[in-house]
Amino acid sequence: MWSRSFSSNNGILFFYLFEPGDRVEFDESIAEIETGKITIDIITPEAGFIQEFLVKQGDIVEPGMKVAIISKSGEGATTHVTSSIFES
Repeated sequence: MWSRSFSSNNGILFFYLFEPGDRVEFDESIAEIETGKITIDIITPEAGFIQEFLVKQGDIVEPGMKVAIISKSGEGATTHVTSSIFES
C-alpha cells in the first residue's frame, strides 16, 4: 500500500473526488485531506467500485483511519482504504 509521511498527526477530510458506486482504478486519488501545512491525496490500493465512505467531509482523519470501502466487481470482496497520514 502506498503512503506518504509528513509531520502531522491528523488532518481534515476536505472533499471526495468520487461518489459511492463510481469505478476507481489502482493508485487513483479518491479524496483529499488538508493539514495545517499540506494537502494529501488518499489513494486507492486496488481497482473496484466505491461501496461506501466511512468518513464525512469536514471530519478529522487520524493516521491509518479507514475512510472508504472499495468492492471488486463481481467478487463480493472488499478493501478498506485508509488514510496515508503518518507522524514522521
